[in-house]
Order: sequence, then structure tokens, then C-alpha cells
Amino acid sequence: MESKIWGPSGWFFLHSITLNYPDNPNNYQKKIFHDFFNILPAVLPCDICKKNLKNKIEKYPIRFHLDSKQQLTKWLVTIHNMSNIETKSPTISYKTFLNNYKYIYSKTNYKKYIFLVISALTLIYFLYKYLKLYKQII
Repeated sequence: MESKIWGPSGWFFLHSITLNYPDNPNNYQKKIFHDFFNILPAVLPCDICKKNLKNKIEKYPIRFHLDSKQQLTKWLVTIHNMSNIETKSPTISYKTFLNNYKYIYSKTNYKKYIFLVISALTLIYFLYKYLKLYKQII
């Protein structure tokens, strides 16, 4: 699958997850997030993306960034910026990231962005199913 199609929504989803992480997580929450991000490369719909994310997580392990929401959020911004450097996309500072997400999640924009994310994820799902079915036919 083409990462230019699903990638922006995927990153938005992942950043939303980190922004929902507790300020003072317990050991169970740390384990859940640790396991989630470590298994994530295996389920990405792009082989190159799987390999690249796995390498980034190995190089910059999440286990050192699970003590707070700020640590985890900064970790993902760093991982995202590493990907952006590889794809020659612009990087973003942590402060700019927070400002962007505060704007997106403001009440005036919340419904619009939720609709866009749900639409994008639905499209990704149907594209995946279509391509899977198409490969079976050929």
C-alpha cells in the first residue's frame, strides 16, 4: 500500500494515542504501550515502512520513554521526524507539534478532523481488502 495515502492518518492516529497516555502511568500502562509500539511494525500495510519503523524502534527504544506523557510524545515526534528526514518531508519541533494538535483538537476543528481520520482509515481498510481480493483473483 502507498504510504502517502495512509501515512498521514496513521501518524495522526499514533500521535493521538501518545497524547492520551497518562502523565504518571502505572506499570501495566507502560507495558501495554511498550507492547503496542513494538508490535506496530509487524502490522503496517507497507513492507518498507515495517522495516524502517522496526529499525527506528530498535535504534531508539521506547522502554526509556514510558515514564510520562511528555516523554512518550517526544519519543514519537522524534521517530516521526526520523521518517520525515528519510522521505525528505519537513520535520517539526515538539513545541510546534503540541500547538498543531491543540489546534486540531480545538472544539471548532474536532469534528472535521475526526471525520477525516475515520474516512481515511475506512478508505485504507477498503483499499487493503480490495488489493487482497485482487491478488487472490490473479
